[in-house]
Amino acid sequence: MIQLPPFSTSKVLADKALERSVSKTTVLWAQELVALGYESINLYELAGESEPYDQIEIELLLDKVLKELGLVVTDKSSTISHYIYMLVKRNLHEPKVYSDVLNEIKEISLESNFPNLYYQMFYSLYYAKIELEYSDVQWYVRDANKGNIDSIILEYFQYFIYNY
Repeated sequence: MIQLPPFSTSKVLADKALERSVSKTTVLWAQELVALGYESINLYELAGESEPYDQIEIELLLDKVLKELGLVVTDKSSTISHYIYMLVKRNLHEPKVYSDVLNEIKEISLESNFPNLYYQMFYSLYYAKIELEYSDVQWYVRDANKGNIDSIILEYFQYFIYNY
C-alpha cells in the first residue's frame, strides 16, 4: 500500500477542520498523491484544477477524495494539533523560517480561538520575534532579545514536540 505524504496530508486536513477556503495547497497535495500512484477519477479532477478555483466544486471533489482515502475530520482540535506538531517538527532546526511557522500557528490560534495554552505561547513568540526584527526591545516573552530569540523558539518547539 502506498503511504500518504504526512505533512501535506495533515495541512489539507487542518485546512478542512478550520473551514478555510481551498487553496493551491489542496491541488498540489492531489498532484502529489497522483505522482505517488493513487488512482481515482475524483483525485485526477482535483489534481487538474487551476486558478481561479471554484470553491464549491473543489470542496466537493476534496470531500470525495478524502472519503475514498478513508480520511475524515472527526475531531477538529486533534486534527489541527497534529498539523501544528508536523509543522513544528518539520521546521525545528530552520531558524530562517521560524517567523513563517509562528505566523501560521498564530493564524490558526486566532481562527480556533486559542484552544490551548501551547498556542498562546506560539502567539507570543511570533510577536516577540517580529518585534525584535525591527527593535531592540519586545514585551511578549520574558528575557528574549535579538541574540537569544531563535534559541528560545527552538527550546519551545522541542518542548511542544516532547509534550505533544
